[in-house]
Order: sequence, then structure tokens, then C-alpha cells
Amino acid sequence: MTLTMRLIKPLRRYGLIALAALAIIAGTSFVWMAAFQDVLQKDAERTARGWQAYLGAAVDSLEDILAGGELTQRERAFFEEAQTVGKVFRYKLFDTTGRQRLISDDLDAVVNSPERLGEHNPEAAMVLATGRTFFEGGNGDGVSRPLSYTEVYVPLVREGRAIGTVEVYVDQTESSAVLAAALQDAFLKTLGILALGFAVPAGAYGWRSRQQARTARKLDFAARFDALTGTMNRASFRSHVEASLDRAWQNNQKVAVHFLDLDKFKDVNDTHGHAIGDAVLAMAADRLREAIGVEGELARLGGDEFAVSQTILGDEDEAGRLARRIVEALARPYAVGGAVLTIAGTIGYAVFPRHGNSVAKLLRAADIALYKAKHEGRGLALGFEPSMEAERQLRLDLEARLRAALADGEFALYFQPLYETASGALQGFEALLRLNDNDGKPITPDIFIPIAEEIGLIGDIGEWVVKEACRIAAEWPDNLIVAVNLSPVQFQDAAIVETVSRALAGSRLPARRLELEVTETILIANTERVLSVLRKLKSIGVSIALDDFGTGYSSLSYLWRFPFDKLKVDRSFMADLGNDGSKTMEVLNTIIALGKVLDLKVTAEGVETEEQVALLKRINCDLMQGYLLGRPMPVAEIAATILNDAKAALSGPRPVAGRRAPRKSAAPLRAARKASQV
Repeated sequence: MTLTMRLIKPLRRYGLIALAALAIIAGTSFVWMAAFQDVLQKDAERTARGWQAYLGAAVDSLEDILAGGELTQRERAFFEEAQTVGKVFRYKLFDTTGRQRLISDDLDAVVNSPERLGEHNPEAAMVLATGRTFFEGGNGDGVSRPLSYTEVYVPLVREGRAIGTVEVYVDQTESSAVLAAALQDAFLKTLGILALGFAVPAGAYGWRSRQQARTARKLDFAARFDALTGTMNRASFRSHVEASLDRAWQNNQKVAVHFLDLDKFKDVNDTHGHAIGDAVLAMAADRLREAIGVEGELARLGGDEFAVSQTILGDEDEAGRLARRIVEALARPYAVGGAVLTIAGTIGYAVFPRHGNSVAKLLRAADIALYKAKHEGRGLALGFEPSMEAERQLRLDLEARLRAALADGEFALYFQPLYETASGALQGFEALLRLNDNDGKPITPDIFIPIAEEIGLIGDIGEWVVKEACRIAAEWPDNLIVAVNLSPVQFQDAAIVETVSRALAGSRLPARRLELEVTETILIANTERVLSVLRKLKSIGVSIALDDFGTGYSSLSYLWRFPFDKLKVDRSFMADLGNDGSKTMEVLNTIIALGKVLDLKVTAEGVETEEQVALLKRINCDLMQGYLLGRPMPVAEIAATILNDAKAALSGPRPVAGRRAPRKSAAPLRAARKASQV
């Protein structure tokens, strides 16, 4: 055996012994440290549980406070004093969803103040879900916080029932010192110098493990729950429904899925800000939990969209009853941020297995029912019906048709003539939008215009209408106007003024020859903004007519404040003229008299008989239009209408009582020749 081998053997042996010794010392150190931490944690847990029991017994309104109630002066004084009870120097209270409701450092941070609502704490939420106690150790500076303390999460129990979670900060400076002194000798003898070398990596490993565990809990919570409301998210809800359907198959049960939206919630964010919007969502979630009770589970799918799953134990009517209860709960006013908001909810639901025997089919059926409910008027609860699917498909086809027509230039303008009542002279045309379906059949405007408004196409379509109408009218005689209808939705965008200006500039049509027709619905909301837009349009030089006057929310205040040039009386007045006992003639007389006082011209729509023409002449109505006088016509037929009017003007006095025939002039002939080239 060589000298080298003789030296290597003892070194190897001694090295193994050293490693074994290190392992023993390291193991012993770990045991001591674990024992030390365990004793401190048990001490902290005893303190925390005793403190929460004291709190539960002392505060009668604890559940109301956890629900966001205000503190009385007496309760405030108690909670301030509770911060100094025993070893407790700080605490936080959380509701059953894990949302912070009270913190001892700032008692004003509670309640319904949306800017101060606490975050959802995954530890607090999981305490109730798992029944486990959570600990977090900490070291302070001895001034603002104790040198050694432990944060303990325990259930907040009231009369044997968990009503929330409490996070208690326990001062363990003294306990830690006493325990450390008792264990110091044994610790030093066992560990020695090498123990110090092990303590640092062991402590770092423990800290890292705790951090990793906490991060994992947070990630798990974020992956399965909505942070704002503490409800399930979309992925968790789908998994929950899958499990519910599996159980329903086995137990021959029924399951209902409800989809719901908060109506006009976007207006809350736009008007009051996202902080108020978040507070409304949190309050809505609380109301939903209350309405659902033990019948189902709640999820927030995103934005203002929620979903509920319901296991039905009796008949299917249970689904309808729950849906109506939810609608009633959501309809109550929301008092947040100093404002009282009224936000209704719309809900659609479907029942397994009748409306769908799989998760995908059931969710789709509920979504279709919600879609139908929203288009029925909102604030409704509707169950799925097979006919809804066909209606929705038709709607989707119409939406696709509108997009394709806009992209491919397939819209068309028709023009209905407008005549002066007294003389019968042509005054201009109203531009009317037309569209055919893929089979060439007409789609009526009252069907496709609301859809265009809802899907956000009305702005682009309206811009095309204004430009095209101005382009065509620029080729007419200079005395003829063109009237264009504007959608109320277009007034939500101030760009309508620029759109009109560009159309006039591009076509070189004088502004006085463009008449913009608006309905009273634009005046119901945002009155000042609409007034500003109308004044800007008037400053361009165009005329503005109030369409469908007398059928909506007619108010004299509108006529005083808005710069209208004309009133258009709805066609329903003409249809009612011949009815026995009708007061239509008196009403028309009043409207015409009002127009004279306010210097507004009055147009009667829907003229279809000679008798109606005679009546309108007798009461001195300014203008008229209707099928008797001329139906909407394509561009190719306009020239003939203008030419015929010019010939009638040159042929002598028109057969109109009380008016002198216009003087013959060569101007109508020149205008007619020009029009014939359109």
C-alpha cells in the first residue's frame, strides 16, 4: 500500500465522520428551531383565539360591521381600546369573502367608501375554506412595531358560527426572549459554532419556503377567483358547472344556469369613475349572494357580467323564481360616493337537461336567453325558448349584412319629394336610406337602423348618408333643399359637426340647402351637450328640423332653447284626421299657430288623400309630403320630378285656392334642364 493510499483512507473516513457530525448538528439545530417556532406559534394562536372570542362577545353589531356598516362612537372607542388588549397591538377584520372590512390603524378605512375598500386577502379567504390557522412571523424596530411579533389568521366565530376572519398581530418580544434564554445553553452546546453556519441557510430556506407557499396561495386564488368580488371567475364557473352536471346525471336532478348583465353599467364608469363602478360591482355581488342564498353559486365572468349556477330540487319554476328575485335585488338603488344610482339587471337562464345536455349547450342557451331579454327592454328575466336561437341567428345575419353593405357600398338613398302646401311647388327631397338582404328583398329601416346603432356602425353609415345626399343635391336646382335624418346615437359623438362640414365642403352644396332632421329622443339626456352640438351645426348655416313632433316627449322648453327651423308633424296625425270624435284638427291648428309664433315652418307627413291636402291648405300648413304627392324614388327618377314641377310652374297658375300663380320665368326651365342631367 503506497503512502498516498494510506493518507487518503483516513482522510476519507474523517471526512465521512465530519459530514455525519454536520448532519447530526444540522438536524438537531433544525429540531430546536422548529420547536422554538412551534412554541411561539401556539402561544400566538392562544392569544389570537382568546382575543377573537372577546371581540365576538363584546360587539353585538359585528356582522353588520363586516357587511360594511358604519361605526358608532361607542364601537369606535371599543375598537381603539381593543388594540391594546393583552399582547395584541394591531388587528384586521375580513368578511367571509376575504375582503378587508376593518383595520385598527385606520378605522375610517371601513365601509362603503369605494376608494378605501380593502383588497381580497387569499389567507383570510382560505382560513374559512380550509379551517387551518395561518401564521406570518415578523420583526420590528421596537418603536413602531415590537422586536418580535406574529401575525395569526383565525376564524372570527360568533355563537358557534364563523362570520369572517381576523388577522391578529401578537407581540411576542417577551415570550421570545424568555424562551430563547431557556433554550440558549442547550442550543449552544448542541450546535456549537457550526450551528451558526447552518442557521443562516436554514432560516433563508424557511423564509423562501414560506414566501413560495404564500405566492402559490395567491396565484391559486387569482387563478380561480375574481379579485374585486371574491366570486368564482369564468374558468372556475365552467368547471363548477361541469361538476354540477355530472352530479345531476347521477342523481337525476336539474341544474339551471343564469347569465346576467347590469344595465347601462358603462354609464356609471363614464360618469362617476371606475372607483364608483367597482364599488357598485362589489355591492351587486353582495346582493346576488343574498338573493341566491344556499340555492346556487355565483361567478363574475368579467366587466358587469355575472353568472349563477343553481341545483334544482323541485320543478323547473325554481329557476324562474330565483331569476326574478335576482332582478328585484339588483333594481334597488345603490348609494355610493355621495350619489344614489339606479341600475337594473337583465337575466337569461336555461335548465339542464331540457335546454342543453352538455355544458357548452347549456351555457349557450343561457346566453341566448340573456341576449333576448336585453333586446326585449332590459330589467327582465327570461328563460330560454328554442325560437330564441332562430331570432338570434337572424339578428347575427343582419349584423353581418350591415357590415358587408358598408364595406362594399351596397346602401342606397331614395328621395321623397317635399311640397309647399299653398302653391304646390316642389321644395326639395328627404333622403331615405335603403338596404336589401342577400336575396334582394328590402330590409326596412326600422329594423336595420336600431341594429346599426347598437353595433356601432351608425356613425360610419350616417357619414356616408350625409356625404352622398349632399353630393346628389348639389346637382339639383339651387332652390331645392335636401333633408337628412340624424340618429340620436350620432349626437353622442361631437364629430357630427365635422362630418357635416366635410360633406358640404366636398360637394360644394350651400349650407342653407341642407336640412338636418332630429327626433326628440336626443333631447331627453345630456341636454346641454346636445344644445351645444345643435348650435355648432346652426353656425355652419344648415337648417334643423324637429321630426315626429307630437308623438314623444314634446315640450315647449325644447322649442324655446333649441335653434329649430321647422317642425315635422308625424304621419299618425294624418291617419287620424278622418276619425269621428278626433281632436287631431284642433291639435294641428295649435301646432301651426305655435310655429307661426316661433317663426318655425310646419311640415305634415303622411299625406295620402286629396281631402287631407284640402284640410292642410285650410289651416295654412306650410309644407307637406306623403305617398299622394310622391313616393320615395331612386336617384334616376329625381330629374323627371324636378322637370315636371318646372313645367307646371310655366304652364300657368297651379289649382291652389288663395294663392296667385307664380310669374313665368326662364329659371325653372334652366333648372329642369340641369336636373335632367342628374
